[in-house]
Formats: sequence, structure tokens, C-alpha cells
Amino acid sequence: SCYEENGMLYLYGNIGGGYGETYLMCVKKEDALDVSAYRYYAGLDTAGTPVWANSEAEAVTVLDYNEREIGVTYNEYLDRYLMTGWDSFNGLMVIHEAPTLFGLWSEATLLLPRQYTPTEKKEDKMTWIYGAYSLPNMTKMGGKSMFFTLSEYDPYQVYWMRVDFKKKGE
Repeated sequence: SCYEENGMLYLYGNIGGGYGETYLMCVKKEDALDVSAYRYYAGLDTAGTPVWANSEAEAVTVLDYNEREIGVTYNEYLDRYLMTGWDSFNGLMVIHEAPTLFGLWSEATLLLPRQYTPTEKKEDKMTWIYGAYSLPNMTKMGGKSMFFTLSEYDPYQVYWMRVDFKKKGE
């Protein structure tokens, strides 16, 4: 996933074909083609400020949860960053929230109950859905509604899904 803010590109990804923890790197938008310009999230200093390292080897995870197909966006209504994704072990669409781009990300919250997902192939133990891609321009009503995509593998089909948010006490 790629998120742009204040002239910077923040890129989230994981290793092992998407089956692993999530990492974060950043680069100035105008330097995106210069591999040496990338910086890797290396944790927080004692004041709680993010530390950006020159070496990928110094990177630490922003989310230890095993997730694939992630999308990150800022939600004005919730005043939080949201990360949508696919829990690849359980075959569920989930969402996390955080006060900053680097976290601390919440535990996964179910975004789409299994009964609303396309039918699984009985001969395969792996679910045939994935996605939950979301982008900053995929919101409505100041962030009270957010849209995301859900994809089905076989036959290939993309579904346009919507989730509505409500703050506690409203």
C-alpha cells in the first residue's frame, strides 16, 4: 500500500509473498525512483518520535499481524489512520486504526463477516477472497462511510463494498 502525505510517500509491505509482518518505508515523492533515498521505519526514540533508518536491515514492524492486500488511508471523521487488509490465515477482511502512520496499530477488527463473502471452493482449504483495498478518495460524508474492494479469485470478480462508521456516543 502507498499513502501520500506532505510530499512524502509512505509504503507498507510485508515479506514472504505477503505472509508476514508489515513494515513501513518512506521517500520524498520527487525521489521515488532513487532507491538510495528510501528510509525505513526503525521504531521510536525516547521522545516518541519516529526513527527513519537508511538500511532496510534496521527496519522494525509497524504491525506484527499477518496480513495481506493492505490499504492505508486517513479518516477525517474518526481522526485516525485506517489499515484495511486480508487476514490470510483466517480468510477474513479486517481493519486496524492508529493515531499516526507508524502506529501503534490496533488489534484487527472484523470488517466483513464471513457470511457476506463469496462461496469458498470446497475442494480447497484456502478461501478464494482477498483484498479490502481502500484509498483516501474512497470515502463519503466526511469519512463516515468508506468504500473498499473485495476480490474473488475463481472466477475473478471485484466487489465494491461499503462500511459505515459511528463514533461512541453518537
